[in-house]
Amino acid sequence: MNSGRNSIAIGAIGVIVILGVLFHFLVFSPSVQRERTLRERIMKKEADIGQMINLQGEWRELTSRHSRAVELLKRRGRNFTLLSFLEGLSRKVGINDRIQYMKPVSFPDTGSSMRQVGVELRLDGLSMEELVRILYQIEYSKKFLVVPRIKIQRMKGKGGEATLRITMQVSTYILQRSS
Repeated sequence: MNSGRNSIAIGAIGVIVILGVLFHFLVFSPSVQRERTLRERIMKKEADIGQMINLQGEWRELTSRHSRAVELLKRRGRNFTLLSFLEGLSRKVGINDRIQYMKPVSFPDTGSSMRQVGVELRLDGLSMEELVRILYQIEYSKKFLVVPRIKIQRMKGKGGEATLRITMQVSTYILQRSS
């Protein structure tokens, strides 16, 4: 009789072990794996949200800069032309008689509310001081001007003194007219 009880006890323990193993492999282990997967997804989503917040800040900064640029261009006036401005600036600096040519530079249309315009300007016989003065006037004109390209060549001037030949491109933006 004792051996019958022992075999029932051993069978019961075997069933409990088998049920425990099945529970572990069918319920517990998948739920732990699922929790691990969800934690990894949460960490990735949190990183994505952080990146989106950074991009949102960059976007706000860019739109703020754009708004400031548009306001600056509006204050400059609709009648502003780069060519006329540069002619007036060269008279102010006293180098208008050394302008060899001024020609418009074209840029591709970006479809933006602002369009880039430019002028290529060649000046012969400038001193270093005159070059600095014209560049200073362009930079600090508050007209939203940029000198993206400049070429400086040394020349022999009248009387043998060294002068400079300057070829530079000056560009700015203008507001597109509303359709």
